[in-house]
Amino acid sequence: MAIGDLLRTVAAPAMRRMGFGRSELVARWPEIVGPALAQHTTPMTLRYPPGSRARGVLDIATDRAQAAAVRAEIPELIARINERFGYPAVAHVKICVRR
Repeated sequence: MAIGDLLRTVAAPAMRRMGFGRSELVARWPEIVGPALAQHTTPMTLRYPPGSRARGVLDIATDRAQAAAVRAEIPELIARINERFGYPAVAHVKICVRR
């Protein structure tokens, strides 16, 4: 078993508690959103409407200096995530500014 697979297996329960039923979003964040955006963002939680696993709200953390630039990338970010998973997993992104 590759180390990445092992880490995903071990981290899966914690990821589910944070709303990341698909831990691939966290594990492959740089690959999904691209290196430039990944350098300035961290996925925090993914919340779905009751009884659903689609059209969720993704909370991401970023620095105050990057918030406006990240906000401008939200439509592309949502498109990349949903393309990766093959269904509308994320409908909205909420930016949380790190202190």
